Amino acid sequence: MKKIFTLSFVSFLLMMGMVDGQASFTANSTSVCSNNCSSSYLKMTTGCVTFTDNSIGNPTSWQWTFPGGTPATAGIQNPTVCYCQPGNWNVSLHINGPNGQYDTTYVNYIHAGNCPIAQFTNYTSTHHDTICVGKCVDFIDESTNLSDSWQWLFTGASTLTSTAENPENICYDNPGSFTVELIARNVFGWDTSQVQSIIVVECPQPSANFTFNPSDTICVGQCITFTDNSTQGSGPILYIQWSFAGGLPNLDTQASITPCIYYYDTGRYQVTLADSNAFGSDTAIHYITVLTCTGINSINNSNSEISIYPNPTNSAITLSNLRFGIYYLRITDVTGREIYHQPINNSNNTTIDVSDWSNGVYFYQLTNSKETFRGKFVKQ
Repeated sequence: MKKIFTLSFVSFLLMMGMVDGQASFTANSTSVCSNNCSSSYLKMTTGCVTFTDNSIGNPTSWQWTFPGGTPATAGIQNPTVCYCQPGNWNVSLHINGPNGQYDTTYVNYIHAGNCPIAQFTNYTSTHHDTICVGKCVDFIDESTNLSDSWQWLFTGASTLTSTAENPENICYDNPGSFTVELIARNVFGWDTSQVQSIIVVECPQPSANFTFNPSDTICVGQCITFTDNSTQGSGPILYIQWSFAGGLPNLDTQASITPCIYYYDTGRYQVTLADSNAFGSDTAIHYITVLTCTGINSINNSNSEISIYPNPTNSAITLSNLRFGIYYLRITDVTGREIYHQPINNSNNTTIDVSDWSNGVYFYQLTNSKETFRGKFVKQ
């Protein structure tokens, strides 16, 4: 009743000529997105303003002027105007009625500028939208036009919302397809990103395993070849890593089958294989036992047996005390790469020129029908 009484009292004063009319108005928003006029961004908040006439004096006609607006003028009581140019804009209203004509201008009343264009990307260990159950994702805001606040919505995640610019460690504990949405804001308005999906799947990792030839127990100076027999899990194996404690070569390799790995000292040595796919990794470990052996396949360093001199050498080596017969000589470098091979027939001593070889450690193997001799020398 108070509101009705007040309006009636003002109407009475107007009728009695005791108060003049007055042009006034309000807007449903004074900050708008000028870039909403582009058809590319129709999903954004509106760039248009609805003005409401609040004038007193019972006006019967209205003339609006909107610099920077579309339309630039209007002759109705409550117009809607869109702003497609950034800037601070005046709004003017001229009214006419039984109590006279009145004008008002609100200076810099409308603030038009570029609202954010909300967009984002995600960062996983594989840079994909498909992740494993239990994995976490970092999201990166890539919105344009100077966003100053953010509202993220993560369905299906352990963290459902965030107001961080770049939220981290958003984890998914259950399989499924889940949406991610970003609302980016600035002083002019807001924008909602296109919904993206995160697909969460069960991801069996590889099961690492390997075999060895000839066996896991060898004599000093023998070599073993290792073969990766791992199962790949949910995706192809992308990375293979071997490690050979006590072996030569002991450098890591990514081959599924290794070169022949030599062992020159007695002991028990660990061999490690790590296999990885896009979703995880697994490690297999086996042990190699190296023994001092006698008889066939032995190395005998007594003076009565095969020897090599000088060692170290810078020009040539001589293999001496060869028993008469046919041997096959093979020399490899520390990587297992064959450098030299030659049959030796009925010779007590054999000399080999190594002057052009690279400095380093080399391994020789002499084999006949009854025995094998192995050793090493240094070229310097």
